[in-house]
Amino acid sequence: MAFISRSQLEQQSTPLVGSTTGDRLGLVLLATIYVKVFFTFSPFRHSLNATESSGESSGGGSLTTQLYWLGILAFAAFIIWRNWGTAMLLLRRTWIYFLPLAWFAVTLLWSPDVDVTLRRTVLIFFMAGVAFGVAAARPSPTDFLHVSALVIGFIMLLSVLSVIALPGLARSGGGQFLGIYQHKNGAGYVAGITVIFWIFLVVSSIRFEMKMIALFGSLLWLFFLVGTASKTSLGLALLTPMIGIGLYYALQLNLQWRVMAYVAGGVFLGIVAWTMLFVDWTIEDLGVLIFEDLTFTNRTNVWEYVIMSIEERPFIGYGYGAFWKTEDGLSNRLGAEMSAGWAATAGSAHNGYLNIWLESGIIGLLACVSVIVIVFHGCLDLMKRPGQPALDRWVYASVFSLVLFLVVRDMMETSLYKGHAGSTMLFFMASYLVPLWRWQTDEQPFYREPEAPRMALAPAMRRRS
Repeated sequence: MAFISRSQLEQQSTPLVGSTTGDRLGLVLLATIYVKVFFTFSPFRHSLNATESSGESSGGGSLTTQLYWLGILAFAAFIIWRNWGTAMLLLRRTWIYFLPLAWFAVTLLWSPDVDVTLRRTVLIFFMAGVAFGVAAARPSPTDFLHVSALVIGFIMLLSVLSVIALPGLARSGGGQFLGIYQHKNGAGYVAGITVIFWIFLVVSSIRFEMKMIALFGSLLWLFFLVGTASKTSLGLALLTPMIGIGLYYALQLNLQWRVMAYVAGGVFLGIVAWTMLFVDWTIEDLGVLIFEDLTFTNRTNVWEYVIMSIEERPFIGYGYGAFWKTEDGLSNRLGAEMSAGWAATAGSAHNGYLNIWLESGIIGLLACVSVIVIVFHGCLDLMKRPGQPALDRWVYASVFSLVLFLVVRDMMETSLYKGHAGSTMLFFMASYLVPLWRWQTDEQPFYREPEAPRMALAPAMRRRS
């Protein structure tokens, strides 16, 4: 029987979804996760606050939500049981990812609200377990991209259609197409993620018809994203795929050409900086041009008081998830010292890294940042490994761009390592899928060439005789 390489197989046809995945139940779990964290029906749930309905909900107290997470965790546990050997080998390579979560549990010892910290710690362990279940099913890179793009694209399509069917969901004054979401940041966040997945669906598609369909979808989601008036998500949704695509090509160059590409990029940035100096532009001017407000919609006021609170307990924090639920929380301080504005009732730091530092101290922050660095390193390692199929390289570039989108966006929002947040689930899945794919390319390629007979023992056997 003749063996063919995967690259030759890709040139012949595009694999069907699920045809290269170890356990197809993992793709069902993946789709279920997306429906849960991105499909909010916010226009029909006006009792929710803006944070919960934005696609970054941080609640978790309702019985329905608790039953859902128990059910989906049971589904993930079943998948892990079906793929026990893979799960245990993967756990050996990813145990370090549980260190931040373990530290969140340790903060129970000094949390002012043990009940809140316990519930949120349990929830984030649940989320990590569910994400691990997806990885244990051994989804192929192409299946991950296709399922992610199709499911989230369908959710975004419903959001676009809801704006058309219910014009009241498209608010006047600066756009803000909200669709099935209640807040522009939530609508922009989901639209930005959809744009990233569909851009890489365009560049990775082999058949012309699929490429055109993916291109039309990308433009439709981008149009909706522009209409949300969410500047951060719009900028990142355009910038991060450009970086991912640039790295896709740069990492395939030999060292000499790669250095030249980096030098060219540095020269370009130098010219931009010189131009800014020549026209007497400052960083503040650029910030006003992009954001129109250097306080980032009063976020700097929140950051000021968050930093003040961090200085009181910089090493161990106030307890995971507990600070914002206590009488001494920042929202009450702001309410007493600020006359108006949403910042006076803030329920988070609106900066994920400050929020982690506030709740779990510098120890928790360093643990979380270390995991982020490891994930980025894993993506870059996969992208530059020789002999990788082109389709898989595009998926690695898409995961890199997605993680970059989440990490940079968290400088303005609070989502990473936050219970119920879609960003947390996406990051957890990337954290486990990247080492899985690295392991598979090392030891278990999808198509293994037949090994030559091993004759190394023959001389030794002759010497013994």
